[in-house]
Amino acid sequence: MLGVLGTLSGGLQAASKPSKDKAPTETTKPAEAPAAEVAPMDKPLIIVEGVNITARDYANFLQGNPNIVKNAFDSEAGKAEALREMVGIYLMRKAMYAEGLLGKDKPNPDRKELTDAYEELANRHFPRPPKASDEAAYAYYEAHPGEFGIPGMTRVSQILFVIPKNAGEAVKAEIRKKADASLKRLAAGESFAAIAKEQTENPLGKLTSGDIGFVDLDVKEQSWMKAAIAGLQQGQHTEVIESPNGFEILQLTDLRAPLTSPFANVREQAVTAVGDAAQKKVRDAYVQDLAAKAKIEVVMPNIQALFPDGVFPVAKKP
Repeated sequence: MLGVLGTLSGGLQAASKPSKDKAPTETTKPAEAPAAEVAPMDKPLIIVEGVNITARDYANFLQGNPNIVKNAFDSEAGKAEALREMVGIYLMRKAMYAEGLLGKDKPNPDRKELTDAYEELANRHFPRPPKASDEAAYAYYEAHPGEFGIPGMTRVSQILFVIPKNAGEAVKAEIRKKADASLKRLAAGESFAAIAKEQTENPLGKLTSGDIGFVDLDVKEQSWMKAAIAGLQQGQHTEVIESPNGFEILQLTDLRAPLTSPFANVREQAVTAVGDAAQKKVRDAYVQDLAAKAKIEVVMPNIQALFPDGVFPVAKKP
């Protein structure tokens, strides 16, 4: 709930400005400047009840919600969920005004006013469940170990040979020869760090003798690297591989297993997490109902691709 309140406090500016006479109707259209005058960050991604949600709104939303940033950047599904959350927040703010929890004379409520309004809205439509039992908390703890400790970490060194954009096959072949030459030197017993310092075309890697630090291999952008070093033992290196950046040789230099805190130390955190998850499920159903009565238009083509069945698709009956 606190994350939602933080977002409501920062909020979508337009969402905190109800109409003086009545709520926007489905036919309401935003006043749009000529295309040439609209900055890319201010172009609408989604229009909700006539209010634009822009790329700038999305960036501000992520900045204020670090708990969802990783998912939003890791996958298309994470990005869709972040945008869906933004739309849901707008709809809840609109409901607060409609139910008199926020006064129409205060289009820019402060944090306390938003907090009080949100808590009353929650009490009416998605109240927090009773405190979870230790058994339920332990089951959640076992199912979500990543939430209760330190994730695993992988440290990698790299020898990179950059392939220029639009390089032809002849150019790529010459670059591959340089990478193969470095691989032969490794096979002959030369130090990975020494060759990396001499040969790598990653400026930071040249400074650090190839070390590119701990890498989050679970993000979408690093899926190629995760596959490349799978099965390596500490100190071992790959063959020459073609990556999104060029030809590379990777060395696994450190591998740390995930560290999960004992349940006894995070019991209250787990109890809270169970309550949060249960309340969110009911809140999402409430927002789904609000969305069914609202006009939501996805206007940006690349955002449309995230929602083939609509921002809030109706669950199909079995």
